[in-house]
Amino acid sequence: MHAISIVASFLLLALSAKALPPVKDTSSNGWVIESLSQSEHKLAYLLSTKDYAALDEVMTQDIIYDATDLGEYGGKTEGLTETVAGLRANGEGAKVEAIVSNLLLLDLISPKKAKTSTYITRSRWVENALDDIKETYRVFYRCEDIWVLEGGAWKLQYSKVYNMGYGVEAPYYGKTGPTNEQD
Repeated sequence: MHAISIVASFLLLALSAKALPPVKDTSSNGWVIESLSQSEHKLAYLLSTKDYAALDEVMTQDIIYDATDLGEYGGKTEGLTETVAGLRANGEGAKVEAIVSNLLLLDLISPKKAKTSTYITRSRWVENALDDIKETYRVFYRCEDIWVLEGGAWKLQYSKVYNMGYGVEAPYYGKTGPTNEQD
């Protein structure tokens, strides 16, 4: 009986998942995948180290970053200046971390334009507000991105964020952490 409930759970999960668009054959594009992955990881590194001045190395001037799916924790910015200002404001007074999974090349639209999908875990901590979910939180999301090759470097031109959960999660259980008290 237990096996049936496990199978039913997986079936329910599979039926409720959003399907990715079909992936084109990218087997001959290893260099593209690796260089896109490096650009994605560099973007995460710049965000985690708050090196906002260097974001022009991985984002185009006309970038559109649409994280409206994250509700009050997201938003939409247009242009590099507005996007950097939003990222800077989110990181101000907090420790931040962006962890990037493996990049999936969905389509090499042209030799200088690619569509990718990547899963990201983004965390934000405010030392004096570890129990306040408005200030300290973790969110799991997937990005479908358009990257363009500019000056020999892949740069993010468009990003659409999809929340993979019901919202953000609180990484801490109050100031003292979880307890294992038994009744």
